[in-house]
Amino acid sequence: MNLDFRTVVLGGVILFCVCTLLVGSLWRQTRSRFDGLGHSFVGFMLISTGLGLMFLRGSICPFISVVVVNGLLVLGIIAGLVGLERFLEIRRSHRSDLVIWALFVSLIAYFAYVDPSTPKRIICFSVALVYFSWRYIKTSIIEVDSSTRRTTLGVGVAFTGFLILGLLRIGAAFFLYRDLHSLELPSGTLEVFLGYSQHALVVLWAYGLTLMVNSRLMAELDRERVKFSSIFNGAPHAIALTRQSDGMVIDSNWEFSRLLELEDRQIVGRSTVDLGFWGSSEERSRIIDGIKSNGSIKAVDVRLKRSNGDDMIGSLFVDLVPVNGEGVLLSTIMDVTEQRKMELQIAKMARTDPLTGLLNRAAFSDEVDRAMEEASSKGEKLSLMFLDLDGFKPVNDDFGHAVGDVVLRQVTERMAETVGSEGTLGRIGGDEFVVLLPFGEKRAESVGEEIRLALERPFDVGGRSIGISCSVGIAVYPDHGKDEIELAKNADHAMYMVKKAGGNGVEVFGQTAFDGDWRRKGERGRWF
Repeated sequence: MNLDFRTVVLGGVILFCVCTLLVGSLWRQTRSRFDGLGHSFVGFMLISTGLGLMFLRGSICPFISVVVVNGLLVLGIIAGLVGLERFLEIRRSHRSDLVIWALFVSLIAYFAYVDPSTPKRIICFSVALVYFSWRYIKTSIIEVDSSTRRTTLGVGVAFTGFLILGLLRIGAAFFLYRDLHSLELPSGTLEVFLGYSQHALVVLWAYGLTLMVNSRLMAELDRERVKFSSIFNGAPHAIALTRQSDGMVIDSNWEFSRLLELEDRQIVGRSTVDLGFWGSSEERSRIIDGIKSNGSIKAVDVRLKRSNGDDMIGSLFVDLVPVNGEGVLLSTIMDVTEQRKMELQIAKMARTDPLTGLLNRAAFSDEVDRAMEEASSKGEKLSLMFLDLDGFKPVNDDFGHAVGDVVLRQVTERMAETVGSEGTLGRIGGDEFVVLLPFGEKRAESVGEEIRLALERPFDVGGRSIGISCSVGIAVYPDHGKDEIELAKNADHAMYMVKKAGGNGVEVFGQTAFDGDWRRKGERGRWF
């Protein structure tokens, strides 16, 4: 039965067009990742165009249907070879291939017009196919390492088949096609078999390219996964991925497990609420509201809990990211508990007297300003008490400063016990103390008297009984001063009047006639 090869060619046109679309889709999807697929796409287009023009032989001019067709077919094979090499990151010059292609086209033209011969044109094309098929085989199987060979084997097998088909066509041209007219397409059972075999190899070539790209993608994904896992689990801070909808932990790193003092299997699949992660529901609501409003939060301190119930402070960073169409919260937590404790300690040290722990001069001045503003707005009174120890200098002189420091700490304890939570205490000098009370002179004078009696009792230091007393002066806001300087000056004046009278007493400003000699102590400007 004599079969028409033109039908085979038409099938090849359709098949190559489909494969061209497939390779084009691969190139479009991966062009930002891999080089070379664009060349393969061009190669498939050239071959598809060549086969389409071959099918039109007899309807178009012989130069196009013969010379141009063969040139396009071989040029498409060369373009595919360049694409394969670029995909494998092999850089070679293809000038010699272009020279071979030009020689091939010249021979095809010669055997089409000067010495018309279909068998010789078939031999020329088949030799070119065998040569370039061998180049594909070397590139995809022989010259690559074993790991790469697994990804390129499909292309190598396809071109092994093309090489065998080329050799069979050469044999057929020598022995079966001698009587063909110069422009005839060969027909027959063998040619149809070879044509359909070629179609199968084209599918294998396109499939091999697909496998090659997918294998490379999977290898890159594995590398990215390993790299991500290394970064994720090696990060110095706790990281967790949680679903926005219910707070369930999708994944977490080792540092997150260490932070909560739980194993990974105890964390993943549970919500942060079930983990007892939040210090309070209000804290959680505040964070959720912040994420809803801004899409993220940056460096927000939150109170959190470990699995054993211990509190901690975490600096929280959260970004809302889409994963498979679902909102996922990427949270990074830095444990800043010790850091915040240190900051509080430093802040406290900057505001307190290191010996007694009372507010220092600057901090007490800030407290007076704040209290005066509040009292002014409410129409209330404040009492400012200046207290100076009597007979303290001999303690330092006779027993040393170490003993004197112990006495000062015991003085502080007795004053704090007497004043309680109502007043604010400060130390503004060696043996000078201040007390701020939120009420008027009657109660303030009573508190001052209690302090005087408390300090009048002997102090026991290392078996020594040490006796001192104190002089207390009181000024009331706003009666005795409407600003801090005036109020402090008048409280100091009242205290001086007690000192002048012999000490160990309590005086409210204005109770004793003014004596200009009090200024001998010197005015202090800003008193705190």
